[in-house]
Amino acid sequence: MRTLSLGTLGALALLATTAAVALAATIGHEGSLRANAGAKIRFNVVEVDGVLTGIDRVRIRNIPYRCKDGSDGKVEGDLAGAPIEDNKFLSKGPIEGRALAGGRIRLKGRLRRGGEAASGTLKIALRFEDGPVCRTGKRRWRSEAAT
Repeated sequence: MRTLSLGTLGALALLATTAAVALAATIGHEGSLRANAGAKIRFNVVEVDGVLTGIDRVRIRNIPYRCKDGSDGKVEGDLAGAPIEDNKFLSKGPIEGRALAGGRIRLKGRLRRGGEAASGTLKIALRFEDGPVCRTGKRRWRSEAAT
């Protein structure tokens, strides 16, 4: 089993702009993948003047993947943020890392209780330079505001 540690994973940038100086706050989230308590997800929900505008500082850890050649491993890394619209966000893009020929990531989520709780899906596909194609499959996750 190998652990793939990535730098910042390609994803949408947080697009939160305001015309005037605004009061911004963040709600830190911690969560895990369903049926895989060791896999973790963390991120901040950005709130500007009472409006949830985006997520940032997304970090994934110990996300399991399985390869077509029968091998497996775990992936971890940091993602760029994403804007929030109608309490939903979508961050997707390419993955770059050592020993990778390419890859894609998709993080989708929905916020509840004024940004205090969230749930969604995470999907990662990797192609290693030495051949194997690996996938996480669609993984469901949940998070709560950290106290």
